[in-house]
Amino acid sequence: MGLADLDGDGDLDVPVNNLRSPARIFENQLCTGQSLVVHLSQAGTGNTSALGAEVRLQTSTGVYRRQVQAASGYLSGRGPALHCGLSEGSEILALEIRWPDGIASLIGGQSLQPNSRVAVSR
Repeated sequence: MGLADLDGDGDLDVPVNNLRSPARIFENQLCTGQSLVVHLSQAGTGNTSALGAEVRLQTSTGVYRRQVQAASGYLSGRGPALHCGLSEGSEILALEIRWPDGIASLIGGQSLQPNSRVAVSR
């Protein structure tokens, strides 16, 4: 089982790989609202997907924390994109990234919009 926004509509869908039976995909049709998807990359290193990086998204309705991980449980995996579901009407204030080597990056909220994808390279 995994979680990913497979259809690009801002909510997380559930692909399930079953033993001895076909894989299935469950499309999330319940959730509405906004999201921000963050994709990190670290060129020139052995860790191009930035595994271990931590993201802190500050919004007008709270703070969201995510970490780039390759696995999420027994026989489960994660894609490299970080998904932050936002409350309706949330304003993005800032995106802080702590890269695996400890360096920090800060992106101001005025350059980030809900219901969008952002790619950050270092």
